[in-house]
Amino acid sequence: MKNDANDAEAIYVCSLQHNTRFIKVKTLEDSAIASLHTNRHACVKNMVEAGNRMRGCAAEFGIVVAKGHSHIKDLLAIIDSPEKMATLNIPDIAQWNLTKLAETYRHAQKMLDEVTEMIVGYGETSALIQCAMSCPGIGPITASALVAKISDGSAFDNGRQLAAFLGLVPSQNSTGGKSTLGKISKTGDRYLRALLCQCAHSIIRFSEHRTKECKDTQLDRFVMRLKANHKAGCNIAIALANKMARIVWALLKRGDKFETKVA
Repeated sequence: MKNDANDAEAIYVCSLQHNTRFIKVKTLEDSAIASLHTNRHACVKNMVEAGNRMRGCAAEFGIVVAKGHSHIKDLLAIIDSPEKMATLNIPDIAQWNLTKLAETYRHAQKMLDEVTEMIVGYGETSALIQCAMSCPGIGPITASALVAKISDGSAFDNGRQLAAFLGLVPSQNSTGGKSTLGKISKTGDRYLRALLCQCAHSIIRFSEHRTKECKDTQLDRFVMRLKANHKAGCNIAIALANKMARIVWALLKRGDKFETKVA
């Protein structure tokens, strides 16, 4: 039975175990940055929702716009032009609805820009965030999110523990001395995992181009080796995100910056 007394007893018993892992208490600054990232994620979600509603409503009256932020700009230009709306014979009620959706979209976009500017500005004053940003592919958004979540990385004994914490390692089903690895576990913080995967995709996208120009770095060469030895079911982006998480842990733990070695 779950109640306060049993919870207190379980906590006491757990505290007596020598191998119990305790989370590190966040600083006020880390909590503040984490709240900014929560707000930023909500702004992105609101923008996508408002954009999709605008596209759906406009499509009902013959205004078909493709997906993507650049195409939403074209739709906003039509909504802002009373002449175009009148030419398309859009009913007044639909015009009012589209106008309100456009206002919602712009409000979310403005708030997103302000939150992003705040995060980037804080990153310029934080030594830990600067260390994380020195890793290729890691920008101020991902770096600040990682620092807000794990601080200096001292809660983890090695980089693999951080990768496992983020759900970037295979799940295990081992017994009788036989280790069986399954699919990527995808446990932990989905937001951080998504950011690291986006960073990995940015490196993968230009790694071949930099290799041809002999300007490739360690991570570019790592990507090219993965592509050369690619096996069915292997996700290069996840493998690279795993490596980047380990690199960031080492940088935060030591307080160093990544040294790029160009071939």
